[in-house]
Amino acid sequence: LVEVGAGAASAPFHAQLARGLAHLLGPEEPDRGVKDNAASAAVRLLVNGGAAKDPAMGPELCHLLLTALPLQEDFEEAGNTYEGLCALLRSGEPSLSAYVPRMIVIIGQVAAEEAVKTAADAALGSGGGGGKSEGRVEAKVLATLGQTA
Repeated sequence: LVEVGAGAASAPFHAQLARGLAHLLGPEEPDRGVKDNAASAAVRLLVNGGAAKDPAMGPELCHLLLTALPLQEDFEEAGNTYEGLCALLRSGEPSLSAYVPRMIVIIGQVAAEEAVKTAADAALGSGGGGGKSEGRVEAKVLATLGQTA
């Protein structure tokens, strides 16, 4: 719904969707894969669905999103999630300004973790290089993070 229906027709459902995502992003959700998927959907709702501009929805959804990051299990969501996080950071949305420091910390954490993985791959001669290997964030996503920070 968020990815393909972010237009005006789906707008009446955004608050309900945000409430559902809030439950999945919260501490009561034990499944990291589910939480990672919910984080990806939340960032799409914030960026593409315009929820970031909604003072009743944007700040709380952003807070929950940031508590669920960095991704821990479903790295297929990394592109959408981290590129969306960068878009939120670049948006300068006033209602989200309190979350800018946490966004920057997450971007730095992800970049540092991937640098360690790349160095370990090089030392072991496995040549992972940040592609789509298990547990990795794609190099093009890392480039986006670098351009934003």
